[in-house]
Amino acid sequence: MLESILRTRPVSRIAAGIAALILAGCEPNDPNQTEYSDYYDDPYEGMNVIKLVDYADKKDSAERSFSITGHVKNDSLATKKGTINFILYDSGGNVLATDQTHANPWEMPSAAVHPFEKKWTDPVVYNSVKSYDISTATE
Repeated sequence: MLESILRTRPVSRIAAGIAALILAGCEPNDPNQTEYSDYYDDPYEGMNVIKLVDYADKKDSAERSFSITGHVKNDSLATKKGTINFILYDSGGNVLATDQTHANPWEMPSAAVHPFEKKWTDPVVYNSVKSYDISTATE
């Protein structure tokens, strides 16, 4: 019966998640606990919910620096901390540097888009960087 109700009526993602848990036979650990409260506090717990929105790189000849700027978005329902990771390569594919930075501000409310910037002033990086990998992580 619950399955037919879910198919015929619009429900929130939280309600659908609770219904799925009921159908799977999951029960709360503590009988005094509010029913299924542990399951919908943060359905994205343990997942990387910090997503890269856009980014660009720039070599500044006056400063002799290389920088990457951009934006990340929190795709979670809860406030999260976002980290942006970088690996810089030379023309031969050798790693020049690995580094990370945080979204600014680091704590991002749900659906927030925040900027980031990372700058390298090392002459080896400035002279040799040809490509890079960029990724995000949820703290």
